[in-house]
Amino acid sequence: HESFVDELIIAAGEPFSDYLPVTDDDPFPTNTTAALYIYSRDKATQLGFWPATLVEDGGAQFQIDADDLASIPDGSWFRIYVTYDGYPPRGWYRGRVWRKD
Repeated sequence: HESFVDELIIAAGEPFSDYLPVTDDDPFPTNTTAALYIYSRDKATQLGFWPATLVEDGGAQFQIDADDLASIPDGSWFRIYVTYDGYPPRGWYRGRVWRKD
């Protein structure tokens, strides 16, 4: 699986909920895990970490409470890593976090 560039859009007072599908016709193996990390604008500080609430062969679901996102600044960076088959975590999605407050 390659790393896709995307945007993560969050808004004040709203939870983030999104299902990210596998887009390369290469389903996730059984026991795959996924986690979303958000980093500061300079990428030096991790601001948050959330494991996927569901991972299946066709993709992963993320659900993050609004309170957990309140301090995330516009222009932060995110990465989603997947881990499977004993390999180290691999980048799956990456990009900027935009606030729509």
